[in-house]
Amino acid sequence: MHSLITSRPVGIAGLLVSALLGACSNGGDEGVLITKNVAVASVAGGCVFSGSPTEAFLPHGAVDVHSAGYLMHPQFLSRIQFDSADPAQMAQRTSIMTDANIDVTFPDATLFSAADLADMKASGLTHFKELFSVPVPPNGTSDAEIEVIHRPLIDKILAQHPAGDVEMLVSVTANGTMSGQAINSQRFDYPVTLTSGIAVSLGACPLPMGTILASTGNPCNPFQDSQVSCCDAGSGNLVCPADVATQ
Repeated sequence: MHSLITSRPVGIAGLLVSALLGACSNGGDEGVLITKNVAVASVAGGCVFSGSPTEAFLPHGAVDVHSAGYLMHPQFLSRIQFDSADPAQMAQRTSIMTDANIDVTFPDATLFSAADLADMKASGLTHFKELFSVPVPPNGTSDAEIEVIHRPLIDKILAQHPAGDVEMLVSVTANGTMSGQAINSQRFDYPVTLTSGIAVSLGACPLPMGTILASTGNPCNPFQDSQVSCCDAGSGNLVCPADVATQ
């Protein structure tokens, strides 16, 4: 029986980046492209996007079985051109991305029956719309945050595969407007593995004074993409990053 992890509150910030890297992108003449899942940086305990064209990316995601969900940080690249000599064009040709259609599938066709898959889709676990808001300037780039895997789907998977280690393919198509006209991205396919290997308990909370944590985890969500040092608050409830005694 897996219990949810308690996390520290983190700040979220983000804008601006480019480069066609990571995962699989497919499409044609869309006005906005999703180019990668950004590897966020931690500054003063917050979740921060650097805004650099060379910003790091994650080619493959991982989420712990205890997590509340998986956060993707897609990077949007506008293919809309503008005349830099006309300042009004910047606002007129800025795309406002507002939501994304999310589909989650399983590359291993033997994991679930056709009936299970149909039920997960009908219940909105593997097919849903996620809301967000981010401006993408013409011929520019921006980062966003989208929850693409929710806890109820993790629970559904663990009910049949308690150990986790299940591969998922998340498909994202973002939607928005530019000067009142609809604008869309291509479909962006991204692999995420559900695993039990991210949250590592070091003992009962709080840990002894002076304990050095091997990892404080992903700054946006400690329970995805990299290991995090945790402590046990009782009844299997993990606190991540772990509490460490101060005296």
